[in-house]
Amino acid sequence: MVLCYGAFVQWMLPRLIVKVNSWPISWMKETPEEINYSGKYVSRAFSIETSDNLKLKGRIIRADVKSEICVVLVHGIRSRKENYYQIVDGIASNGFDVIVFDQRCHGESEGEYCTFGVKESEDVRQLIQFASEEFHIQKFVLWGQSLGGSVVIQSMNKDDRIIAGISESTFTDYQTIAKEYIQNKLPLFPDAVCDYASKIGAENAGFDPNEASTIEAAEKIRKPILIVHGTEDENINFKYGKQIYESIPSREKQFIPIQGAGHNNLWQIGGENYFQIVINFIKNQ
Repeated sequence: MVLCYGAFVQWMLPRLIVKVNSWPISWMKETPEEINYSGKYVSRAFSIETSDNLKLKGRIIRADVKSEICVVLVHGIRSRKENYYQIVDGIASNGFDVIVFDQRCHGESEGEYCTFGVKESEDVRQLIQFASEEFHIQKFVLWGQSLGGSVVIQSMNKDDRIIAGISESTFTDYQTIAKEYIQNKLPLFPDAVCDYASKIGAENAGFDPNEASTIEAAEKIRKPILIVHGTEDENINFKYGKQIYESIPSREKQFIPIQGAGHNNLWQIGGENYFQIVINFIKNQ
């Protein structure tokens, strides 16, 4: 029994945190239907290569009447670019090009491990460079959910062409969210076991857990940014959104609490009013 427990802690729990597309995760999640973009705007699929030689797949949707800004949508963990197709036409109708892409180890992109923003933020920098050269875009606004919200914050200071960001429902740091994720799924494990599993998970995925800190990255942001969080978020506590917001030194920051919203229904509860707040924020950049 002790050997089984030890093996579970050493092998299974770290995989539960950082291994996105393999057992036991694969049977625990719903796989969204793979769909092609069928909106009214011209679009083009593309792929980029990361600094560690992974291929990431994405798509750009081109607005008919363009502003200078491209909105880059960054999805959450165990999600994919197709989940953003429901809003891309609304963004493009306001004159913004839109990029959606599958983060490493998600969707059509390559990779085994999620690194909670450490390598993903570098991927965004690579994406910005590619889009600037390939599509002649020089201004980008990042908009991300959950893990994507952390990636947004960790990316903000990596390229001057990123002029603003919107971060929804994200966490303060890797160690905190990894522990709470395990205890949410398997509440019998004590803090020390969760901390150990998160350390092993980071080692397996090849990143320093201390670098995966949303709040430390937020402390360096002086660009315009929206921090958004549902007051009833059952996965990532509302208090973390407030802590991130309070740590940001930018004078052009705004905190938007979505009353009654959980982790996965922020857009539905926020509705058209919330969407318009975000569009107006982008227009003002």
